[in-house]
Amino acid sequence: MATLTEDQLLETNPEKHARKYFRHSKDVFCGYTGTLTSVTIPAVIGNVKMRELGMHSFISDTVQTLKIADGYQTIEAYAFNYGSYEKVLLPDSIEDVSFGAFCNCQKLRYVRWPRSLNQSQISSSVFEKCPAIENIDTGNPIVDLSCKINICYSPDKEFVLPEEYPFRLDSDVSFHNWPNLKWLQVDSNHPQYASFAGCVYTKDMKKLVCKPAAVQDYVIPRDAEDILLNIRLFGLKSMSVEEGSKHFRVVDGVLYSYDLTKLLCIPHYIDLKTIQFPKTVTNFTEDQLSLVLRYELHGTEGDIARVFYLGGP
Repeated sequence: MATLTEDQLLETNPEKHARKYFRHSKDVFCGYTGTLTSVTIPAVIGNVKMRELGMHSFISDTVQTLKIADGYQTIEAYAFNYGSYEKVLLPDSIEDVSFGAFCNCQKLRYVRWPRSLNQSQISSSVFEKCPAIENIDTGNPIVDLSCKINICYSPDKEFVLPEEYPFRLDSDVSFHNWPNLKWLQVDSNHPQYASFAGCVYTKDMKKLVCKPAAVQDYVIPRDAEDILLNIRLFGLKSMSVEEGSKHFRVVDGVLYSYDLTKLLCIPHYIDLKTIQFPKTVTNFTEDQLSLVLRYELHGTEGDIARVFYLGGP
């Protein structure tokens, strides 16, 4: 791996050099336009000890392996976006990585993360639109696993959450980058979570925590009370309830409260143009019916109601 020289980084004209490569401060690196495929950005340039990698400072369509020399403290927003990098090695001296730093790096697969930064400082926005990413190496296997769950894309169809996994799963974020994931299993000794029919719940099985993106036939366990309705159940073809449930009931593929007074969820891909609701239904919202072209409501106020989808009849 070649360490970039001052000649490769800087123009010879001192005025252009200062204006183009050291914007705002002499310790902010702000430019490279070479054609090398494997490079190291030095920490000292022109006798100046560098401190930051500036915005849009290193956008290369040739560099595949990029190493930042120890000494840099900050990576500014969009510093490396739209680059061709496959592998990036960050030093432990880094104290802050701003949002979008590696945004749109379509080939990026591996990142050596600074050991000085903890897991909570690894934001998905840093790696936004990086579809090839496979590994964010933090030096801690458990933190690496958390990064894989929350940030990295994976073709995995099944995933087992180990007993020692200590981090809280975020229902809006965890596994959302795994579009092919069909099954989640939790180690039976895990202190916080349990699993049922491929989905993750709290240990007492009362609250749904994560539903894999590729699950289309959702089975609700009998003890579940909170299943995180609306967007978290997006993409379903069918729903059913385990025998013995006192909280939910499914009629003709539609989910209701157990007493059939409240409409809870209509599967996204349900194959019905017209839905006949039970006479007992009195509690519903129009947005719950956004995927239905029209419906007839019997035995409730108004007797018959119609909802138009996207403005059409």
